Amino acid sequence: NSNLSSIRFSKVEENLKFAREMSTSIAFTLNNLNHELKIIGDSIITLKQIMAGSLNPTYSQAIVLCIDSLMGHYTQYLQHAQSIRGCFDNNKLLNLQSVQSDNNTLPQTQIFELNEKIVNDIIISTIAIGTSDFTEYDKITLFNIASQCPLIGGPAVDLTRSLYAIIKDTIFTDDCIYETDLLTKSSSKENSVSFSLMPNPTRDLLTITWDNLSEDFGHIEIFNSSGIQVLKRTINQKNGFEVLDLSKLESGLYYINFVTNNTTKYIGKVVKLD
Repeated sequence: NSNLSSIRFSKVEENLKFAREMSTSIAFTLNNLNHELKIIGDSIITLKQIMAGSLNPTYSQAIVLCIDSLMGHYTQYLQHAQSIRGCFDNNKLLNLQSVQSDNNTLPQTQIFELNEKIVNDIIISTIAIGTSDFTEYDKITLFNIASQCPLIGGPAVDLTRSLYAIIKDTIFTDDCIYETDLLTKSSSKENSVSFSLMPNPTRDLLTITWDNLSEDFGHIEIFNSSGIQVLKRTINQKNGFEVLDLSKLESGLYYINFVTNNTTKYIGKVVKLD
């Protein structure tokens, strides 16, 4: 199953790579055609200006012939460009539909699988179609994944950091050596449950990542140093992450609990900076 999942992820990555390379190649060809069209158009305008000031009928007739010839070339280039654009749009649509279909079937039982699937979805809707206009949801999601430790979040973490650099030049740390109270394990290795808090300390956003919970419903609680609950967030998946906005909280030390099936698991503490 692990090998099969790896093959399926690789297929999506290869298809996305092909889509990006095709976009680059077609864009280069269209750019050259547009450049030629501009040169021809400028030449036609110049010849018309010369003809308007010419009193020699023979000279004017020669200019008309040149303009007619250039117009013929212009029409051919324009039709060629339109044909390439139409073919590109159709092929791109079909290719992206195929990639999207493959991505929808990818497993998401582990956090690294979920990350890769989410990042693929964002790439398909932006970079693969030639735009970097990320939605606010995309930006928050990319920040969440980019803040994770690569040992937990998988290869998608590094890719996401590259994407987030388009939005904002940010340095993400790889503090993958967690404190004892940031990692909770049961007696069985297969049933181990892990949590991570990043970045810590933080001034605004905090990403909480969890993996292999026994229940898929619960909530996250944050308490200040006086024991007062300042934030609560519901979760509904066994593997995932949640971004919390702590920007409105006062600076200081906060304690985080993870509650599932009426059982409280103490994750750890986070330092909120001004």
